[in-house]
Amino acid sequence: MQKGKLKIVQVELNELLSSHFESIKVYLGIQNDAEVIRFLIQNYYSEYLRKNKSEVLRELGTDKTIVNKFMEKYGEEWKKLSED
Repeated sequence: MQKGKLKIVQVELNELLSSHFESIKVYLGIQNDAEVIRFLIQNYYSEYLRKNKSEVLRELGTDKTIVNKFMEKYGEEWKKLSED
């Protein structure tokens, strides 16, 4: 955790979200609301963002390969277009 990066969050939940929150809290066996929020954020990051990040990096690798092949084949002509 980076020092000096403190985030304070105040959340107001409607009846349905509050009910879901309490269900998650009971299921996890966590008493502190802030700990539930920390868990949910970390779980979301681990399950979704980290996976998406690796997919994005894979796609970037594919894109880089395509661009490199294009530049090998048409690079000189491409450079000439930018000179005009």
